[in-house]
Parts: sequence; C-alpha cells; structure tokens
Amino acid sequence: MIINSYHHGYRFSDDIVRVFREDLKARLPDADIRLEYMDTKRYDGRAHFELFYSYLSRKYAGERFDLIMVSDDPAFLFIREFQTRLWSDTPVVFSGLNHFEPEMLQEYPHHTGIIEKSDIEDNVRLIESLHPDARTLYLIIDNTITGEALRKSESETIRQITRFEVRFLDGGEMNLDELLFALERLPRDAVVVYQLWQRDRSMRRYEHEEVLPLICRHASVPVYGFSDIYLGLGIVGGKLISGREQGEVAADMTLRILSGTDPGEIPVQLDSCCKYRFDDRALRRFHIPARALPSGSEILYRSLSFYSRHKKVIWFFIGIVGIQFILIFYLLISRRKLAATERA
Repeated sequence: MIINSYHHGYRFSDDIVRVFREDLKARLPDADIRLEYMDTKRYDGRAHFELFYSYLSRKYAGERFDLIMVSDDPAFLFIREFQTRLWSDTPVVFSGLNHFEPEMLQEYPHHTGIIEKSDIEDNVRLIESLHPDARTLYLIIDNTITGEALRKSESETIRQITRFEVRFLDGGEMNLDELLFALERLPRDAVVVYQLWQRDRSMRRYEHEEVLPLICRHASVPVYGFSDIYLGLGIVGGKLISGREQGEVAADMTLRILSGTDPGEIPVQLDSCCKYRFDDRALRRFHIPARALPSGSEILYRSLSFYSRHKKVIWFFIGIVGIQFILIFYLLISRRKLAATERA
C-alpha cells in the first residue's frame, strides 16, 4: 500500500511514487501495489484525517498488506495516529519527511525511511558567494502542514548559519497579490528563497507551476529553491533535492524488508542526494557567470547557438556546395583531358 500525502500531478511526490513502483515491479513483477491519495494540499486538518481513515477502513476492511509506504509529512502523521486501527504492526517505510526527530519512532519500531533533507548550509553558502553584496534573505513560505514542517527545519537552520538578515514572506499573513506587490519592491541587496506557497491567507490553493513563475517574474532580485521540481519555473537553481532519489531509497528499503530484514535494523537515512543544478536563463538574467558556480554544476535550458538551431540546414547546404565543387573539379579535369587529346 502506498499512501501519498497529496494528489496526482504534484510532481515531487509523483516522482517518489513512480520510481518506487518501477523499482518494485522490476524486482517483484507480480506485486499488487495499491495507491491512495490524501489530497492534503486541498483538504487538511483533523476532520480530513478522520474522513480519510473512515474511507480506508471501509474500502480495505479485512485486507492485510505486507508493507505500507507513505510519502511526505501528512501521510506519515496519519499512519502514526491511525495505523493501529487499520493495519497494526505492518512495516512502514516513509519518504519525503521535512521534519523528523528520532524520538518520533520510539513507539514505532517497525517504521523506517528516508528524510527529505535539503543541503541548507551548502545552499546558503552558495547564495552568499554568488551575491556578496546582498544583505537580506527573504523566505517565501506558507502555513500548510508541509510549510510548518519546513519552517521548523529549514527556516530556523538558515537563521542560525547565515550572515544575512532573514525575513519571511508568509502565506499565513498575505495573499498572492500582496506577495507579488512586496516582491516588486524588494531592495536591490535582497535575495529570495522559495520554500513553499501553496495556500495564502485567503485559503486559496496554488500549484508550484502556477505561482512560481509569477513570483520569479515579479521579483527584481534572484530567487533560489531547494527542490528540482522548481527548476525551469524561474528560479536560479541551487543544490537541489530529488523525489526520484527518495523513491529509489524507499524501494530499496521495502525490498529488504520484504526479503526478511527487520525494519528496526534498517537505519533512517538522514541525508539526501542533492546536486547543483541551474537555469541558464536565470543566470543570464542576473548576470551570474558559469565560472562562479560550484565545480560539476549542471546548467539546463541553455540557449542554442545559431549553428545548433540550424545544424541540419547548414550541413545540407555544405553538402550541396561540396557536391557542386566535386562536379566542377571533375568537369575541369575532363576538359583538360579532352584538350590534351585534341592537341595530340
């Protein structure tokens, strides 16, 4: 059983689930994998958890599962509270958790998984090195369950390690129009980090693909992010975490448990594999040279040169000219031979 905190179309958790299922099916082709969405980006709170429990208890009455995989914080919180009433003692593998403390597993020895931990320190050091004159770091964050988890983990860590003055652009205090208005008026010595904006104070819901391009377009200063699902939507880039890697690790843990390993013997993976990736369009917009980026950085969305855009046409004409040159050369040789024959 897979319990996805969100909805189909939310790219990060979709990446986790897709890779998890692919890896399991590759090793266990006959596996019966069920998938349920909690849809907590649209509906959350205690009442929603109770309704979701009622739905599962009716739909799967009498069914047992070999393992439960939960994706992200809401599903993890749900299974901790309701598992004993649904599938007591069934092993649980979690993924994509933004807030984790070891004490959370004291009463759950059959739980293990991987944390969604961005490399905050390296990202902050990156921003400081690329923008030495910047003084203020603005964090865009909302008050959803995931947003609050990020506030406790990432935001507080940033405060502790950076030389920047840290300020919040808080979805619990402003709506989208107010956010965009504020972004247009940021000082030149500011930098923005997009953490999450999927609900504002008017309780309107947003997708990253909808709101992030607006944020980056209205911001006159660079916007960074910590997840690869934000790349291509306007952010400069950063050391980015990947949902695909989360799915791979969760699948590996699942296969070990299904092969007989006790979940308590599999340590929680506290580090995530993050890679430096950047959007060339944003780099050029803010005059950030590629040589200033960390070694091994991947730059995407590069503008194609004239040759790259028209390579086939160029080589077609080169071929035509080459053939014409060969024909002319052949004709010249033939004429010389003919002239020599006539003189003889």
